[in-house]
Amino acid sequence: MKSLWPLSYRSSSAVFAVLALAATATLSILLLTYFLILRPMIALQNERQSFVQASMICAQAKQNISTSEELRGKVPDHYWGMLSRSLEVTELPCRNYQILRERLLSKGVSEHKLNELNLLASSENKFSNIDYNVGLPLNAEDQLRKAIRIFGLTALPIKKFEENPKYRLGQALFYDPIISGRIDRSCATCHQDTHATADGLSVENRASVSDQEFAEEIPERNVPDLWNRDHNSFANMLWDGRLEMIDPATREFRVPEDISTDGYENLMAVQSVLPLVKPVEMLGDPKIAIRNSKKGLPDSLTANLDLEEGLKPQEILDSIISRLVGDTGDNLYEWQKDYRNLFKAAYGLSDTGELNASHIGNALAHFIELTFQSRETPWDSYLKGNSLEISKEAKQGAVLFYGLGRCAVCHSGDLFSDFSFHAIGVPQPNQEKDLGRFYASGDPKDRYKFRTPPLRNVTLTAPFFHNGYSESLTDAIVQHLSPYRQAKAYTKTGSHLMHKGEIEAISPLVGTPNYVTETQVKLIVEFLFTLEDKTAGSLSSEPDSVPSGFFVNSGDE
Repeated sequence: MKSLWPLSYRSSSAVFAVLALAATATLSILLLTYFLILRPMIALQNERQSFVQASMICAQAKQNISTSEELRGKVPDHYWGMLSRSLEVTELPCRNYQILRERLLSKGVSEHKLNELNLLASSENKFSNIDYNVGLPLNAEDQLRKAIRIFGLTALPIKKFEENPKYRLGQALFYDPIISGRIDRSCATCHQDTHATADGLSVENRASVSDQEFAEEIPERNVPDLWNRDHNSFANMLWDGRLEMIDPATREFRVPEDISTDGYENLMAVQSVLPLVKPVEMLGDPKIAIRNSKKGLPDSLTANLDLEEGLKPQEILDSIISRLVGDTGDNLYEWQKDYRNLFKAAYGLSDTGELNASHIGNALAHFIELTFQSRETPWDSYLKGNSLEISKEAKQGAVLFYGLGRCAVCHSGDLFSDFSFHAIGVPQPNQEKDLGRFYASGDPKDRYKFRTPPLRNVTLTAPFFHNGYSESLTDAIVQHLSPYRQAKAYTKTGSHLMHKGEIEAISPLVGTPNYVTETQVKLIVEFLFTLEDKTAGSLSSEPDSVPSGFFVNSGDE
């Protein structure tokens, strides 16, 4: 009988071969199933939310870029250059979409599926669902560092604080009501420490005057803050820029009042004396005599002036010098002796006859420039390399500020202002319309345009705009994003809130559609908080007393 072993062996080998082939085929099927189905499914499941968010953020960016492109040729070259930088920052988040798309494609996710998700996420009504808490390849830190390079941002340079004699003279003059016509106001009446050098009111609290001759042509306005006035960017001051620096080298100024500008060291020095000659500000009503109930009170500033020919600002300033240091002779008040000593220490002048209003202005400016500087802000610290100084939300807000929001097109530079003039549709509910820059230029095209306000410490100086229209930063930002929102509104009397001219004046820089969401506005506000000086909310620059002995803010004894 022949052995069956070889046949059995051969049969078993065939079986094993078949089984091996089957196993290989099964494994191949499993591998194909994994790579073609399971791997893409797992990859998409893990990064679906990130991809959808990246798609929404990029779609929003591209939509804003598209509408912004419409401004090409419609705005001056400078603003188009700034806008181009802003659009470059706006596009940065799209890199996240590109990275995630390439990663998912490499893991087998179909292009059709990704296009489908992108289409669903890209509709405008989805932008409100944008969530920055989803993990993305390039985070806010990465994007912000690129934005800083694009805009060439650096920390704010500051002067060394030194409490020298000129500073002490300026401090006394700033808080002493003796320099006001009726000795009832000081600079600190409107520029208060407790409101970070503003006053917390919508518009200024003007002094009353009995004669329309002394009333102000320009409507009441919001009190501007005094931060960083030493910076070279300050080419003009006031909401309409009536006070302007023409030539820094020769110290040539354009001044709204008829005063000599000889001897003034800078724009802030000139601005410091202008309120002193205005009846509705610090001079008071020139035709009403000062009461004699206040001990040691000198004559009215205007008592010896001929008012028939109107007020002469330079004469008023000369009278203030006379009040502060007295005339020749020994019959001086104690505080006049004090001021003589202060002026001598500050300027080295032994003859009071050499003093003039520029010495007042220069001392006030010196005090303001040293005292009200942004010395300790998280943003400046971050720009110096301290990345932990600001939160993730603030970094996201900064990217939006310089990018999608287009804020930095006008709020540019170290002080966040271009110091130019724009109309952004801020409603003026009062019957008397403020014509803005027109008062300074006389050009009808400048009606309703106002200077771009600097933003450092803006979180402490509400309300906002020239008329204090917006009580919150959120509302102020929304006004920029939706300048036509009140175009069809009515007043309580049934008339249109905004005149046709106000609507037509709105700058295309803000009039072009912008798709920033409510959540993104909040992030921009978080960034603005990083511009707040750590000590600005608790200022204490007020001296214990002033030479005249009157209380600093009220003028009472």
